[in-house]
Amino acid sequence: MSGFNRLLKNSISNIINGFSNIILGIIISPFLLKILSLDDFSIWNLALQIGTFFSLIGYACQMTVARYITTARKKEDINLEKDVIRKGVILSIISIFFCLFIIFFCFINFSSFFHQIKPELFTTARYCVALISLSFVIGFFGSVFSGFFTGCERNDIPAIINLLSRILLGVVVIFIAKFGIVYMSIAFLTINILSYFSMYIFYMKNIHKSNSLDNKINEHVSIRKFAHYFMGMCGVNMSSFILIGMNGVLIGKYAFSEYSYYSLSMVLVTAAVGFISSALLPTMQPMIRFYDNETKINNLLYELTVFVSLFIFILLVLSIYVSPFFLKLWVGTTVADKTLMIFLSLLSVNLVRLIGLPISLFYFAKAKQNEIIYLPFIEAVISIAITIILVNKFSVYAVPISLFIAAVIIFIIYSFKLVYIVGEKYRFFYRVLFLIYPIVILGYMYLNVSYILNSYIGLIIVIPLFLLLLRKIKSIKNILGS
Repeated sequence: MSGFNRLLKNSISNIINGFSNIILGIIISPFLLKILSLDDFSIWNLALQIGTFFSLIGYACQMTVARYITTARKKEDINLEKDVIRKGVILSIISIFFCLFIIFFCFINFSSFFHQIKPELFTTARYCVALISLSFVIGFFGSVFSGFFTGCERNDIPAIINLLSRILLGVVVIFIAKFGIVYMSIAFLTINILSYFSMYIFYMKNIHKSNSLDNKINEHVSIRKFAHYFMGMCGVNMSSFILIGMNGVLIGKYAFSEYSYYSLSMVLVTAAVGFISSALLPTMQPMIRFYDNETKINNLLYELTVFVSLFIFILLVLSIYVSPFFLKLWVGTTVADKTLMIFLSLLSVNLVRLIGLPISLFYFAKAKQNEIIYLPFIEAVISIAITIILVNKFSVYAVPISLFIAAVIIFIIYSFKLVYIVGEKYRFFYRVLFLIYPIVILGYMYLNVSYILNSYIGLIIVIPLFLLLLRKIKSIKNILGS
């Protein structure tokens, strides 16, 4: 299979794999809104938001295993693969015990964290949050074996398992929603455990095939080096949770009456962000393979960055016209009218933040993620601080405002610090992009939403951008090998 076709297959599989929970949320939300009370629906979404914290630790384990499996495959060292899996299992067990302590602490002190939830709902809410969180924590085991398939560039296997389990979960959750969110949480936990066990079974089948090709090499991954990479990935993922998840928790704490509209918006925003991120993540494998080819790496990063920038612009332009109709179809006119503006605000600022993703992935591919780990933390701290200051005045809109201010500051740092990892030929392009693109795009979105929302003139811009997007796809294909 050619390099481009393999990347395309893995990107599609990774979208399905990382996207399945989001797709589930989009599909079942209208049904749950009809069955559950607005308070129960908000608690269910709050539990999923908190569970995201734990899923990010599992994702860090998956990507750590994936990176070292890719290295082992490049060296054709089966024993090294086995050692990577052993290290992954050890880290997952340690992480599970750590997270179980956090779940227990939050369970005991739940009413102190979420005092705006009605007292009669406290018991239901804390059991729901605990069960959903436990479901993600147990998934740390499954993330090790999912990372094996990611490293082997066989993303299709976990994608199929996750897709089938999400379909089953969606049907079961809707069916038992009438019994309450605690029963929904139990179903969530049970079906997820089955999916993790399925991942292990598929891993065992594949590892038995590899055993027949066992070699004499006896290389091992240093546990310190492995844990160092894992902690770096955890740091980046945790900062993402602080940035996105904690903003949601703050809205749940200080503006609970509007949390349902915020959570509905974030389901769609996370879907859009997850789609782009999941599609790009498999590019780490060719980056590792092209590690010693500086020209190829620089060209690939440039083409990917331009592609992402164009795709985001097209998506935002189309969202202005499509969103009102989609939201009304999805959740009804009343809820859609209250959700539209916060959705467009959150979508715009969260997508614009992704233009730096290709360079960030290159840092991960070179195992230099610790050189940039402080940036997401700075962004998160700035955003959370501004949200806390503004939430009483601007309610849910405090979040997109804080995200925009934090993103601009971070892109200024990107422009003068991170671009040195790429060739000198493209550094000026990256500086201009990081400094100008966020302000231009968000300014365009604000003017359209505020003044010409019903005008279709903006759609004309999409045609030349789409043609340029196709050219960039062709360029990426040429770099990877047609």
